Amino acid sequence: MNLVRGGLRTTFRDTKLYGRISAVTKLPFCTIGANLRPRISSDTISDALLRKIVVPLASVEDARTTCERVRARLDDGGEVLAVHVIEKAGGAPDKASVEQREQRTRDIFAVAEEKLDGEGIDLETETLYGTDVVETILDAASEFDATAIVFTPRGGSRWLKLLTSDTATRLVEDTDRPVVVLPADEAGGGG
Repeated sequence: MNLVRGGLRTTFRDTKLYGRISAVTKLPFCTIGANLRPRISSDTISDALLRKIVVPLASVEDARTTCERVRARLDDGGEVLAVHVIEKAGGAPDKASVEQREQRTRDIFAVAEEKLDGEGIDLETETLYGTDVVETILDAASEFDATAIVFTPRGGSRWLKLLTSDTATRLVEDTDRPVVVLPADEAGGGG
């Protein structure tokens, strides 16, 4: 489905996502036809949208990929709050010790600091604890007064994502601010 708003052409894979985007952004969209994949080039993302962002990071590899993509879009600088959520089991035994999880978080933030080190970028890192990852990220974005939540898609089959209650989908559905999904590879997201 091709959508046009103010001369910006965006293509979406399914109409359910279109409804979510329209509901989240409260922007009117005009349906023009049917196509398959979201395409927004980096030059169409406004500076204001990326002025003050929350970047959730799930692993060292995710930090590397996401921070490289974020850095490429912050030529004019901005404020970045990189967060990692240590999910609490809510009464059940945790998967790993707190010390192991905190070490993993330090490793993730070391990558973020390396990749986002640059003039004009004000980077903060914060370890979050919660039983609901999405709710914890949304609370952090609200407290930070973020202009957007920015991430790259993580690996896994659609079936696996369906079975594991896809965090990305919940971020898009439950948020009160824009969510920017950057392409996972440098070639993605163009034209």
